[in-house]
Amino acid sequence: MKYRNLIITGMLLALGVILSRIVHLIPLPLPAYAFSPLHLPVFICAAICGWKYGLACGVLLPFLSYFVSGKPLLYPSAIAMAAEMAAYALVTAAIIDIKIFKIDITVKTFIAVLIAQIAGRIIGGAVTAALLGAKGETYLFKTFVVSYFLNTLPAIILQLVIIPPIAKSVDYFRLKGAA
Repeated sequence: MKYRNLIITGMLLALGVILSRIVHLIPLPLPAYAFSPLHLPVFICAAICGWKYGLACGVLLPFLSYFVSGKPLLYPSAIAMAAEMAAYALVTAAIIDIKIFKIDITVKTFIAVLIAQIAGRIIGGAVTAALLGAKGETYLFKTFVVSYFLNTLPAIILQLVIIPPIAKSVDYFRLKGAA
């Protein structure tokens, strides 16, 4: 199981870098950041492999992407994004692991991703504000809302639509393999 999760995490790290390159190279009607291509693999990793692997994926992916493509910029974007995606992984995996209620994995994953998106974006915004504040620059609340919620609305919707069925499929095959 450990090696399986390690392999899946490595594949999702590679997928994140590839998705980022594709989204930045193909002319799309919206800017690349509107799709948040690095976020999707982190949510999938946390949902499938758990918090440890999701956390590693979330922290490493922005820096790996920067070293491959130069995007996102290291300061403050990659640093804030690493904190944001670490929160995504931790919250998503924690909510999925809750065993109190017997809820379908699709619904549980939808709820987990939704809550994680809010928590992660707040943390990402707070880290951005702290990094910019340390340099004496201001980070307005309006800028936070626009950059973390409005500009990335297509990504938020895409993640809520794509990730729950993936978690359901993996759960189905995991149970089928155990039978």
